[in-house]
Amino acid sequence: MPDEARGRRPEARASAGRVLVTGAAGFLGRYVCERFLDAGAEIVATRSAAGKASGLDERATTRIVDLADGEAVRRLMRDVEPDAVVNLAAVGVNPFAECTASEVVAVNTILPVILFDELPPGAVLLHAGSSSEYARSGVLKEEPIERDFSTPYASSKSTADLVLEARTRSDGTRRCIRARVFGVIGPGEPGHRLLPAIVGGFRRGGEIPMSDGRQIRDFLHVTDVADALHHLTQKAQEAPSVVNVGSGKGTSVRRVAELAAAELGCTDRLRFGALDRRPGEKDEHVADVTRLGALGWTPKLTIEAVVRGTVRALVDAQERNA
Repeated sequence: MPDEARGRRPEARASAGRVLVTGAAGFLGRYVCERFLDAGAEIVATRSAAGKASGLDERATTRIVDLADGEAVRRLMRDVEPDAVVNLAAVGVNPFAECTASEVVAVNTILPVILFDELPPGAVLLHAGSSSEYARSGVLKEEPIERDFSTPYASSKSTADLVLEARTRSDGTRRCIRARVFGVIGPGEPGHRLLPAIVGGFRRGGEIPMSDGRQIRDFLHVTDVADALHHLTQKAQEAPSVVNVGSGKGTSVRRVAELAAAELGCTDRLRFGALDRRPGEKDEHVADVTRLGALGWTPKLTIEAVVRGTVRALVDAQERNA
């Protein structure tokens, strides 16, 4: 349907109401859907046939789609005619999960390109990239970037970023913002991550093995990340094409672990250095958030509040599921 028939100019679509969210049933996706719905958006949320719908907000319209099927994605885009797409779908984020190289490429690299190419004129794609795209340690600016191709996940995300950069330059009718998201933590995060692992170790009893904990990371609560992504869609016409989404503050893994253990009363059970770091793990990954700040967004929660609240929620969830 033409934009004129829908009662708005093409350039207004980025902040308008119909938003397609891919990966909506995931950890971040559920919070993103809730944030957009609370702002009055009409949400079409995708999930896989095997994915759980129980955590999705009932206000959203749910569509079951195989996102590795390019033609199915094209049909979805033509049917929905979104004003904005928030692409959160990703494969291979969990380093311990099994997935094929073809699945990683199809979802992480090919899907975002299809979403961009199928955007209605004037619409915006907000593509969730990753801090894993950065090969260097340190406080990281969006540009210039030394890209990481050391793992299938990092390679697929970096390649998608490169292709979207090229497509954005060559197509003036559509808008793409690549949001490189740093360390997301909060209630509902997967069990292999730091805070769920500590809570699980606490409940099992005995020592809690850790790496040396000296890695510096940029942690941001999942509600702050969802709010930042919503903010970027509202600022689509003035936002740069690539924006780091983080707190801009580095915190050591050891500090986060100690805050969590203090909340649980088990600081004496942490055993730093008992585990090796993962291969290729960076010493420091912190977002330079100058661009995000210039758009008028800052996080609401401190790292102390984030850890305390998340630990309490994780304990409650594990006790309910015991």
